[in-house]
Amino acid sequence: MKDLFLLSTLLFVLFSCEKKTNYFPVDITNTIPPNNLIYYTSTDGNIVTPKEPTAFGAELISNEYVNGKGTLTFDGDVTSIGKTAFSKCSNLFSISLPKSVTSIRNASFQSCTELTSIRIPESVTTIGDGAFDCCFALMSITIPNSIKRIPPVLFCDCSSLTDIIIPNSVTIIETGAFSGCSGLKSITISESVTIIGSSAFVACSSLSNVNIPNRVISIGDNAFQDCSSITNITIPESVIRMGAGAFYNCTGLLSITMLPATPPVTEGYSFDNTNSAPIYVPAESIADYKTARNWSLYADRIKAINEQ
Repeated sequence: MKDLFLLSTLLFVLFSCEKKTNYFPVDITNTIPPNNLIYYTSTDGNIVTPKEPTAFGAELISNEYVNGKGTLTFDGDVTSIGKTAFSKCSNLFSISLPKSVTSIRNASFQSCTELTSIRIPESVTTIGDGAFDCCFALMSITIPNSIKRIPPVLFCDCSSLTDIIIPNSVTIIETGAFSGCSGLKSITISESVTIIGSSAFVACSSLSNVNIPNRVISIGDNAFQDCSSITNITIPESVIRMGAGAFYNCTGLLSITMLPATPPVTEGYSFDNTNSAPIYVPAESIADYKTARNWSLYADRIKAINEQ
């Protein structure tokens, strides 16, 4: 049921967003506000009003926009950004959160279509599902070292993101986390990551530089489907499961290197058979790969690593 819910959520956000024109007022995300304030700018000078003013751990007192900068003032420390707090604030351009914030809830900035930058303090330990999905204009973001998981559809359809670094604190990249990030060219996945979830990078069509770390044990269904710019991929020996369609329709693949001595378990074909890229495996494992369930389809493409 959970997988079905996540898939439904992913399909909803992929088809429910409409792009808008970008504007470029002053970026204030290098400024750290006091604990009772949130700074922001908007594309047209309008005041941005959070939809849940009581969901910040303190009560909103005032919201002022002066000389191109907005200030939300609270009666105490801001400790959280509530669920859908800024969702669909289509004129929000940039925002800076104080060091007192520890959590960003589900869909907090969903469909902030003009948001180009946000400063997330290192104090944040949890970020909710879909917090930034459909933020088309988001160009850069730093994920704090305090985050342990990249939640489902976190950056879904953030088509302006070009590169991202997954910090060493993260162990799981969940379903659809970067799905539809068509401008994403490079991602650094830290050595701490053990699971790459289903559809995590689906339709990241510009992604060409992918290094799967040695601790990853599972690559989910359709994890890198439609990543047509990937030319070479190496699956580390730690991987024991590869999902169906994990690299389906990766039409740019020129070579695939499988380091696991035992063929990873898969419930479907991990690679598109219309692509003729050779699959290099350990020499002693050639027979195992050629006869393994859902690997035998690629028998004529399987070669020894030392033949590269």
